[in-house]
Amino acid sequence: MFNITNKQCISLAINKNSLTLVAKLNSNKGFVKNKEFKGSVHELIKDGGDAWEWVEQSIKSIKGYKGIPVQMALPDPELHFHIFSLDVLKKKDLDEFLLWTFCDLYHLSEAKYTLTSTYLGMKDGKHFILGVVAELSIIELFCEQFENKQLPLSVIDASAMYRFNFIAPHINAECGTSIHFDADYWSIINWHDDAMLNDIRSKWFAGRLVEETGWGGVHAEFERMSRVFKMQGNDKLSKIFLSGIIPVGYEAWLKANTAFTVVNLMDKNTLGINLKDNSNFTGYCAAEKR
Repeated sequence: MFNITNKQCISLAINKNSLTLVAKLNSNKGFVKNKEFKGSVHELIKDGGDAWEWVEQSIKSIKGYKGIPVQMALPDPELHFHIFSLDVLKKKDLDEFLLWTFCDLYHLSEAKYTLTSTYLGMKDGKHFILGVVAELSIIELFCEQFENKQLPLSVIDASAMYRFNFIAPHINAECGTSIHFDADYWSIINWHDDAMLNDIRSKWFAGRLVEETGWGGVHAEFERMSRVFKMQGNDKLSKIFLSGIIPVGYEAWLKANTAFTVVNLMDKNTLGINLKDNSNFTGYCAAEKR
C-alpha cells in the first residue's frame, strides 16, 4: 500500500474493458486518458495489439518517460484480499507461508497464485498482515507486455489500496468504511479506529453498469460486513466514505435511514480537495472517465 509521493508518476488503471492512464508531472501538471476496448480484463492483458499499443503511445508521448515510475492498479475483483493474524511473526519466507495458508484455506492451487503482503501492526497481542493474492499468470502477462514495449513498470497494486491511502489521513481515530462504485464493480473496505484495515470485499456487477444492478445488494453486503465487524469486538462503524459512480439516491438514503456520517468524496468541497485534479485517486479516475 502506498500513496503517490513522487514528483512525477504514471498510473495505469486496468478496468473490466477499458484502460485509464493518469500522469502526474512536475509543477502539478498532468493529464488523464481513458480508452474503451472490447473484451474482458484477461483479454485486455493477453491482447498485444490495440490495448497495449495505446498504452505504449500514451506513455512514450511523455517527455522523459523512462525516468518516471509506472504504477499499475488492478481492478479489485481480480484480486483476493485476506487479513492474517499471527501470534508469532516469522519474517523469513513470510509471503510463501501466507500464500500456502491462503490457498489451503480456500482450496486453491498454490502454483497458480502469487501473494504480496503489508504489515498492518499489532492488536491484542497479535500481528496483523494484509495479503493480496493474484493469479500468477496475470502478473506474468503484465510484466511481459511492459517488457516487450520497453516500458518501466515499478509497482503492481490494487485500486482499493489507492483509495484507502487517500482516505487514511482523514480517518481521525474512527472506525469507518469506504464504499466505492466503479462502472463495473463495487468495493467495500472496513478499518479500525487506528486506521488498521479489517476487511476488503469486491465483486463485479451482474450488469454493465451499477444502474442496471442497483445498490441494494451492495448495501446488504455492507450490513453483513458491519455485523461481523461488531461481532469481532470492535466499536461500531461511524463513518462511510462514498466514491466512484455513486448510485442516484444512495447517499440521501444513508443519511435518512442510518446514523452514519456520510462523506461524499466526489463532492469537490469534501476534505478541501477536488478529486478531478488529484491523480492520487486512481480508482476515482478509472470510474469518472467512463
